[in-house]
Amino acid sequence: MKLAEIEGMPAETFRSYRSRFGLLDHVKTVRGLPAQFSFADALTARLAFTMMRLGFDKKDICDYVGHSPVALKPFLEGRPVEICLRDGHLSHSRILNDDPFLSIPMERDGWAVAEAFLADIRGRKGPEAAEGARSHLEQNISRIRDGYLRQPVGRGG
Repeated sequence: MKLAEIEGMPAETFRSYRSRFGLLDHVKTVRGLPAQFSFADALTARLAFTMMRLGFDKKDICDYVGHSPVALKPFLEGRPVEICLRDGHLSHSRILNDDPFLSIPMERDGWAVAEAFLADIRGRKGPEAAEGARSHLEQNISRIRDGYLRQPVGRGG
């Protein structure tokens, strides 16, 4: 499965974002073989392209998403990604009540990426393998979300 196809863009455009701006540069490629992207990589790319459509600078976005799967944990926990701005720049940390932020829901995007991965599994390994993978994913997400929702809220002052 090709990540550019999941994102609905020409492969050349996707390769350009990787080579010019460093998008998902932690994924190494071998000449003649396709790069192997994970579910977290696909979600990160989806977040990056959403941010590009919102007008953020491509290089700033690629630096922001960097080597960490910034979209994976919020999706797994069922909450939006918070893109913080500090002094006009993207920031991973937020000073409550000081820094503005943009909340980007990942629920629909996360499931769309999951469906693309499941379709690939179905095509390569058959419908039983795809259903097993779906069941495994749904169980893990449910377990993570149940744990996240049960976490105590921080102490108020």
